[in-house]
Amino acid sequence: FTTGKGILIRTPNNWTSDVNNPMPYPGEFKGVPNNGDITNVSLTAGYNFLGNPYASPIDATSFLTNANNQGATVGMTTMYFWTHYLAADASGSYAYNGTSNYATFNGAAGIAATAGGQEPDGIIQVGQGFLVDVNAAGNAEFTNSMRLSASNGQFFKSTNQTTTIEKHRMWLGLTSPQYNHNQIAVGYIGGATNDLDPTLDAKLFGESNSVIYSTINSSKYVIQSRALPFTSSDIVPLGFIAHTAGQYTISINKVDGLFNSQDIYLKDNLLNIIHDIKASAYTYVSDIGQFDSRFEIVYAAPLAVEIPTFNE
Repeated sequence: FTTGKGILIRTPNNWTSDVNNPMPYPGEFKGVPNNGDITNVSLTAGYNFLGNPYASPIDATSFLTNANNQGATVGMTTMYFWTHYLAADASGSYAYNGTSNYATFNGAAGIAATAGGQEPDGIIQVGQGFLVDVNAAGNAEFTNSMRLSASNGQFFKSTNQTTTIEKHRMWLGLTSPQYNHNQIAVGYIGGATNDLDPTLDAKLFGESNSVIYSTINSSKYVIQSRALPFTSSDIVPLGFIAHTAGQYTISINKVDGLFNSQDIYLKDNLLNIIHDIKASAYTYVSDIGQFDSRFEIVYAAPLAVEIPTFNE
């Protein structure tokens, strides 16, 4: 990269895309590695394709919270990383069976692509491109202060980040017998509010298949940050879109912080069931449709918790 703009490299059509046995494609970048601040990366309102311009990893949180990138004209919010975890249709139609290969990251959390794979952990590796959502036209800024020590080059590799913020999070996943549909995150984050926080909340990106989401002011989000201190009386509304009728399952993928010990319940408002989702996944049946208020996350222990038995 000569600037922060991303570069797409397409391999030949006969190159394997098997994620279990990948076939390396050698790429060569020529030139002098960048050093110093880069301030002339032009942006338009909406989604822009950028890339790490340095010969070292950079911290995604530092990039998103940079004063210039959070200015009144730019206002970056969320990054989307193409994972290519699921290969395109072998027929050459380049369809992805209604699932997304984009993993999502913002200052609150990272969530995996609908197709599968790892959650981005906030490390933008050398040569890694990404989409960034911005409010208005302006210029992105990359600085030496965002750079991290060299790593082994694996995308999404875990390491210590330069910015420490109090975080208590849970990741929930929606599956069906046919697909892994999508993942969402809910977190109680230092500096967050229970209203819209542009740098800590991430909107749902694509609805081509069945999805779950949390809601803020009737809008759909896949990452929602809420205010600290945490209180067990809090309620987080969840919505659900079913593109096909049938059986679905909501489960907790992982938790951190206080949720390692805090009870978490999923309330099904349609069936009037409160389910201990930390104890087991919740399976239900749905008709086709959009159900913005079917579920809630609650924390206070109810008088009785039902664990329903699913009958086919």
